[in-house]
Amino acid sequence: MAGVTLYAGLFEPNITRFDLYDLPKSHKQSSFLKNAQPILDLPQTVALALENSQVILYQADEECWDYPASASKILKWDNKLQIRTPPSSQ
Repeated sequence: MAGVTLYAGLFEPNITRFDLYDLPKSHKQSSFLKNAQPILDLPQTVALALENSQVILYQADEECWDYPASASKILKWDNKLQIRTPPSSQ
């Protein structure tokens, strides 16, 4: 549901923070919106969300999140993207 939440939140103006647990790294790994992948994949969607919101990803690794991290750095959106270890993995 993290991916559905992310997409739904793109269209809501008052969302200031996303806390997303185990967001798939790609639409290829998920069962929702598979046809969106040729146009927009989840790392690019996270970057879109960063424009208006803080995004905290709870992931076991930081792999595949280079694109939103780079966009955040280039646009000087300090601390808008955080990747944290999930509580169950600590």
